[in-house]
Amino acid sequence: MCPKAKEVVEKFAKEMKDVSILELPVNTEEGFKTATKFGIKFVPAIIINDEHVIVGVPTLEELRKIVTKEI
Repeated sequence: MCPKAKEVVEKFAKEMKDVSILELPVNTEEGFKTATKFGIKFVPAIIINDEHVIVGVPTLEELRKIVTKEI
């Protein structure tokens, strides 16, 4: 994962204890299938609850808004 995106995601995971993070490299068969399923063509990309796709480096606030709407 892109170092900047990883930093944001790790901070978010520490803040939201009930959120789990899975890093899936696109250069693996599973990662490629997942990227194809969601139409992801650029990295970094973050998939939240199999519904929301963020391409690029999100802010903590963006992640908070999406996850709190899901809860």
